[in-house]
Amino acid sequence: MPATLTLLLSGVALADDNNIDMVVSPSVLNIESNGGSISIHTDIGYVSEADTTLEVNGTEIENIYTKTDSRGNLVVKCSIDTVKAIVISEDEATFTLTCNYNDGVYSGTDTITVIQIMPRKS
Repeated sequence: MPATLTLLLSGVALADDNNIDMVVSPSVLNIESNGGSISIHTDIGYVSEADTTLEVNGTEIENIYTKTDSRGNLVVKCSIDTVKAIVISEDEATFTLTCNYNDGVYSGTDTITVIQIMPRKS
């Protein structure tokens, strides 16, 4: 019986075009919801706040926090209230993330829906 070799590889594969695949959570933002944070999940490794820029509908978000998820991919967080103040009269919010990473500039975008529905009172 021939021997089998199994290799477990970890790391991040980056596109040649310097695009970041990213997903914003939540995917629907209710202006009337209670506070919390917005999370942007990416397919690149850790990047510090100093090397990361986040814009929502063209407005830069000043206070962001970066960390890695369990796979070692970058997660960027910001205040949900900051985003609400920018998109309060909009139907959509487009997030643009730009990072200095591995001697290159990488960017990505994701758009979420914005709604304004008052919660029901019990």
